Amino acid sequence: MILKRSLLMRLVVFMVVAGVLMITTMPLTYIFPMVYFQLWPYNDRSLDNYAYRRVKTIIVESLRRNDDGVLFIDDTDALISLKRQSPQLRYAVKDETTGQYVSSSWKELEEIVKIRNHINIEGFAFTIDNNSAPGKRGSFTSESTQYGRVDIITYGETFSSEDVLYLIAIMAGKGGSWKYSYIIFILSVIAALTLYRGLAPLRKATAQVSSIDLKSLNTRLSTADTPAEILPLMTALNDMFARVDEGVACQKRFVANSAHELRTPIDLLRARIDRMENSEMKFELMRDARRIQTIAEQLLVIARDEARGAAASTDVVDLIDVSRAVVMDYLPISLDLGRQIEFETDCTSPAPVTASEWAVQCVVRNLVENAVRAEPDGGIVLVRVLASGTVEVVDHGQGVATEDRETIFEPFWRRSDVTPGAGLGLTITRELIGRYCGRILVADTPGGGATFRVTLPQVFEPANSKADACSEELGLEPYTGLDS
Repeated sequence: MILKRSLLMRLVVFMVVAGVLMITTMPLTYIFPMVYFQLWPYNDRSLDNYAYRRVKTIIVESLRRNDDGVLFIDDTDALISLKRQSPQLRYAVKDETTGQYVSSSWKELEEIVKIRNHINIEGFAFTIDNNSAPGKRGSFTSESTQYGRVDIITYGETFSSEDVLYLIAIMAGKGGSWKYSYIIFILSVIAALTLYRGLAPLRKATAQVSSIDLKSLNTRLSTADTPAEILPLMTALNDMFARVDEGVACQKRFVANSAHELRTPIDLLRARIDRMENSEMKFELMRDARRIQTIAEQLLVIARDEARGAAASTDVVDLIDVSRAVVMDYLPISLDLGRQIEFETDCTSPAPVTASEWAVQCVVRNLVENAVRAEPDGGIVLVRVLASGTVEVVDHGQGVATEDRETIFEPFWRRSDVTPGAGLGLTITRELIGRYCGRILVADTPGGGATFRVTLPQVFEPANSKADACSEELGLEPYTGLDS
């Protein structure tokens, strides 16, 4: 399948097939038309001259030697058919071993062969001036046969369709025009190299396209030195990227504006709920308003990161401090819900990771909120920060089924129709983590429940100015590295 799709392989195959056809059909497509229309560079050429090979072969196959050792020509079916086709055919065969001509040889041709007795000639062509057909030419060759070496002279043969097939078979067979087959190989290599070099801009464009993502939609493919045949494709791709970039930018602006506009009505809603008398209804409304506020803040975090671009991916924050702050902020809410939150870490020094502080806060807050909601009454949610740049949020609720551990990150996914929420929290969480080349996994909690594990890129360079600046801002000693 790969070979069928490869332009290089197609070109090589086409070149080989074309070369084979050219070699095998050269008599039909080139030699015979050139001779017939008198375009051949030799004026004394005619189609009848190309009948000589088949005539010679038939004569050689008709040779026999009797019990006395005398060479003669047997009238085989092929020879009879040849005489019927060419009534003017004359031939003479001389046995070089005995120096005698076969009995059916034409005397006038025997005289011509005497020339060879004085000149060492393997073969030649001749005409007979007093012949009634001046366009005819005779041929002479010395051939090796099963009965020894013989001289064969023919004259008056007539060209036929059988000679076309015979010459094609000769050229397609061993010793024919295949001696020129190296030309096919050379042309195939030249064509393949030319195509390979010609497709270099397309390979370069493929590498560029592979590196483009939502963060680099403003990238455009280079059209410098692009062949005219590929230029329309490159231009179309650039136009497509421009349209996609414009559409994504429009969506980002819409999300950012929507999230920003939602903050004011949400704050007003919470203020009005606070003025209500304490009741179960007030508690439910406060929880729903808080969930809406969380989603709006998450959308704002994404919008901020999008606006900052590459600068956001170079921020360094301490995972311990951010996670601890989220736990402290959410602790009163969890106590109101009848759950507790514990925080622990195995780090003996700061755990700097490459991420935006807003993003880390948003991720941890979302996971903690989900864990508190899943934790049974009176249970304890555990937030654990590991030295490997990992934060784990552990609950002891129903857990997440194995088949749902990928779909829970899809937009609007919920365990059931009665499950509260819009199903956007984990989707936004994975989106934020992915922006910083992080990972999020779901595992089973021993004894039941779910453990969400988030890993972000660590900062290992002790001389990193970002890490030092972050440590100074947090009132910590400069970071010198951690064991992963």
